[in-house]
Amino acid sequence: MKTKLSLTALSVLLAACGEPAGNAVAPPQSETAASSVKAQAVSEVAQSGLTTDTDAERSALLAQFAAETREIERKLEKATPQEADELYERYEAGLWKENGVLSRLNDLDGQWLGDFYSAPYWKETERNLRPTALFRQRQRQAAAVGLEYVDVGEGAAVLRPQANYLPELFECCVSSDYYVYLNIKAAQDEQEAFSDAAVNVSWPELGNIIVKWERFLAEYPQSRLKKRAEQDYAFYAGAFLRGLDNTPTYSDDGTRVYPEYAAAWQYFIAANPDSPISGLLKKIRGKPRAEAFDIIDQYWRHHFGEPLSETFE
Repeated sequence: MKTKLSLTALSVLLAACGEPAGNAVAPPQSETAASSVKAQAVSEVAQSGLTTDTDAERSALLAQFAAETREIERKLEKATPQEADELYERYEAGLWKENGVLSRLNDLDGQWLGDFYSAPYWKETERNLRPTALFRQRQRQAAAVGLEYVDVGEGAAVLRPQANYLPELFECCVSSDYYVYLNIKAAQDEQEAFSDAAVNVSWPELGNIIVKWERFLAEYPQSRLKKRAEQDYAFYAGAFLRGLDNTPTYSDDGTRVYPEYAAAWQYFIAANPDSPISGLLKKIRGKPRAEAFDIIDQYWRHHFGEPLSETFE
């Protein structure tokens, strides 16, 4: 399965320290990007007690991220909705560019982030792993500028913007479709529905995300974000209809749907009778996997130009 990076990527997980798989490792206190980029952000970083060249470089990069956020806020003050839309697209596209601040921050701590739950950042107890004072300090520094550490599975992590960072930065000024899009994406990043080729949320929760994308596409058919929304819709619909490697919907021989998924599909149909997905579920009911997947692919090719299997796998 191809995972499209919306950090939709970044898909996530491990339950060490009792965190729900795929969630950001919660900071000791919540600080939003909007408040952080005022004065407190750089102060928090600057007062962190630098001890190594790496600490100094990390401090400078975090301060640079805060400064770039302030510059976006400054531009948004005078932007029209259309200008704000374009500013968002440019900013979002550049967040993970090579040699950008986020890439450099993750490269700087790459050894640790690749073995996230290691000492001296975590301490093993009889019951679980607990974050150390050093890790809490790193969290505070990141949160002060709107960033967070997120477990991406198999013991690794990434430093990324907080789920609400982009909505809080842009929702004041963008067009209505961008506003809705940003908040759907933030909810996705907050939930992190997938990790390690498995579904980590309940089937009704997964269905709710699908319906949100359906409503967006129906309400904003001419949106410049349409293609992105279709990609997210396909990814979540694919997981719901086809399953994932570690959360298969069909038996190994492909002859039947597992009972829990059949029940989930029936619940979705009852809750969302007008959804196109409900129509597909009715068409594939009782059919073996190969035939069902072919029906789904035909629908997706007709409506979106390519079979779901190519979009999703």
